[in-house]
Amino acid sequence: MPSDKIPVEISVKAKSEFASAAIAVIEKTVEKAVKGSGTLTTDAAKDKKAPRWMLSAEFSGALDKDGKKFAGKLATTLLVMNASAAGATLSGNGAAELAKPGKLGAGDVEVLAETLAEGMAKKAVAHMKTLKP
Repeated sequence: MPSDKIPVEISVKAKSEFASAAIAVIEKTVEKAVKGSGTLTTDAAKDKKAPRWMLSAEFSGALDKDGKKFAGKLATTLLVMNASAAGATLSGNGAAELAKPGKLGAGDVEVLAETLAEGMAKKAVAHMKTLKP
């Protein structure tokens, strides 16, 4: 029985110390939101010409000048791949106190990346559910 769920291809890049930690958290958070939507799936489209969404996210972050906070940005582009073109751009900024001031750790990056990804994923899923490819 064919699935009526719309595939979402997820691509995440990061420019910061501990980039791999940020990428893993963002991918996991977005996948959870997509799977929980009821209408979208992370399963690959069976046909390359089948309608699908592409979600491309880029995380960047750095310590503030005092070395007490890690500030970051998550910029996301949504593209629908079908006969007509449609898309959206989402972005969010935030900062998190460091667990140990002056020393950035993977956990600090993960906390901020997850917070930004949760907000973005909620908006992205809502947008994708309103526009069916």
